[in-house]
Amino acid sequence: MEKKIVLIVAILLVISIISFGPPLIEIVFGDIGNVSEVWHNTSTLTVEVYHAPAVINWYDLENSTGVSQLNKQIDVNQSYCFIINITCPNNWTEIEYINITAWYDNGNESSYYNQTAGGNLNLFLQYKNTTGTAEYNMLWPTGGEVIKGSMEEQVINESCHNITLWFTPKYQFRYAPGDGSWDSTKNATNDLRSWNFKIEVVTEGGNITWVKDEFGVYHYCSIISVGNPMMAGLPGENATADPITIVHRANANYSLSIDIDDLQETNGYDVIPETAVGLKGGDKTSASNFDGVNPIYIYGSSSTYHDHDVNGIEHTTSDVIFHCNIPYGTLAGTYETNVYYHLVLDSS
Repeated sequence: MEKKIVLIVAILLVISIISFGPPLIEIVFGDIGNVSEVWHNTSTLTVEVYHAPAVINWYDLENSTGVSQLNKQIDVNQSYCFIINITCPNNWTEIEYINITAWYDNGNESSYYNQTAGGNLNLFLQYKNTTGTAEYNMLWPTGGEVIKGSMEEQVINESCHNITLWFTPKYQFRYAPGDGSWDSTKNATNDLRSWNFKIEVVTEGGNITWVKDEFGVYHYCSIISVGNPMMAGLPGENATADPITIVHRANANYSLSIDIDDLQETNGYDVIPETAVGLKGGDKTSASNFDGVNPIYIYGSSSTYHDHDVNGIEHTTSDVIFHCNIPYGTLAGTYETNVYYHLVLDSS
């Protein structure tokens, strides 16, 4: 009986294959076996590490003896340095730039670098690390108003360095007294009439970390050189000297006046009164005589000031011309007097 059943199934299977094709269900006879261990090694685990921003651990502005000058006044023609301790979590090689910009705020804490252009009003120091060999550049000023010094780099470990950038502000670097009460709060600009500065650290990936602070600058002025005017003429003539040059330095708004005494004949025989002498030059474009009491101002006045020079390390005035209306009856001879040049800085 079983043989007949198997034969019938076989015949039906053949008829099915002929009529409809292979069967959709495959019947497998047999055991899987005993599986006690297996490996799968084609999947992956992924961790993406981002470019991390640098961390400015601390910073300072110091003089040559290592004393902090933050929220203090510094001197012109002396060396100072910005020193910054920085950590880059990935590796120091990701540090691209350390940019230090500084500017005189002109009494406005909303001011910014190079808002008022000028080599005596702005400073831009840069540590560049994009080529594998670090370099120190001063991008501004370019006219000698500030002298770039040396760079020092101390490696703490593979991700942390101390960077020291030296510079020397020259003679007309803008005076900045502060607001009269320096606030020593770190990472803040809150003293008007000061120099503000900002330290930015740029890493690969465009991350920027920054801090800001401020310092002041003491007054400085000097008269470097003056000419010695000489003239000659007859009584009754207006004798005129060749132009002389005055060179001065001032790191704030200033006035410059000139005064004389009566001219004495070298043997003491006669006098030419100072009121017979006059001059022009600088901002004073027309000649006038001394009045016997007041000086003559070629820049500013007794109550006003000429603008500070935003560029250059000194100011040259080359058009100062003295004259003398020689009085009738003046004895022949050589007459001399001292010339007094008075340079005064504005305190604001």
